[in-house]
Amino acid sequence: MVRIDERVCIYCRHLKQAGHRDGYFDGCGKSRNEDGKYARLVSGSEEVEAHRRLGIDAIDIFDGCDGFDPSGMPAHPDNHKVVVRRNPKCVSVPVDENALETGWDLQEKIIRFLPGDAVVSWEDLQH
Repeated sequence: MVRIDERVCIYCRHLKQAGHRDGYFDGCGKSRNEDGKYARLVSGSEEVEAHRRLGIDAIDIFDGCDGFDPSGMPAHPDNHKVVVRRNPKCVSVPVDENALETGWDLQEKIIRFLPGDAVVSWEDLQH
């Protein structure tokens, strides 16, 4: 079974992940506030606006940004089509014809392709 995942930012080398009791939260290594905390990656424009009203910098994880830089993590062909449609810079994301992309497999793959400094403390993300 292929899990179609529209999150553009999971294929970017600037992805930051922080663990919290409620799970993993994503941040953007290209965007920090004046305190040096990473912008939060959130789902959809409504959530971006809600975070901004709270004074938290946020980026739509489904669209990514102009600073998208592929991490080298390959995408399932179906996922590749979706993320390229969302952000044309994703055309450089490699394709893996044999990818399974179940929820567990995908998170494991994301962790495997994160750079060494990508796992950060919860305190390093804006919240």
